[in-house]
Amino acid sequence: MSEGTKDAESVAISLLESLLSYVLGTKVHEGKRSLLSKLMHSKKVSADENEFNKAESFLQLNQENELVNHIKEMDSDIQVVEEDLESIFR
Repeated sequence: MSEGTKDAESVAISLLESLLSYVLGTKVHEGKRSLLSKLMHSKKVSADENEFNKAESFLQLNQENELVNHIKEMDSDIQVVEEDLESIFR
């Protein structure tokens, strides 16, 4: 996330907290995390987990593709050996 995006998000959160405080008639205590802050943190954790899962899936798919390619190479090598053996026994 870029610095400008982080700044914009911080301003938006502050404005929403102020608006909620005004509407609810309460004050947001600086020492305590507000409900909005908790929700935003939860959203960030969820997004981080989602990115991690995407990366993990990509790596797993890449490993599977490498395994399939390795098996294809081995199959090709086996065919060459079979052909060589057939020519020897003729």
